[in-house]
Amino acid sequence: MKLEAVDRTAADPSSAVCVATVANVLDGRVLIHFDGDNDDGGGGGRRDYWTRPSASPHIRPVGWCAENGVQLVPPRGKKESSSSSGGGGSKTVTVV
Repeated sequence: MKLEAVDRTAADPSSAVCVATVANVLDGRVLIHFDGDNDDGGGGGRRDYWTRPSASPHIRPVGWCAENGVQLVPPRGKKESSSSSGGGGSKTVTVV
């Protein structure tokens, strides 16, 4: 399951919301794995952490950053490209 999660190891965690995946579930907790940290997505990255979804202010559903005007950090090793559509001011961000 994909989500947007705060990188708690960042110098300024409030500006480090990243693409992440739920790598494991155990006893009501989920293991948050940051995409791009390793290829298998199974956890074990330096930034990974366990949290309880019901009590964590650090995880958000996909699309939360776009809806709230927060910059989403793309996975490590990926480039971000953006494009605007028409005059409506909407912006699409694609990780390539």
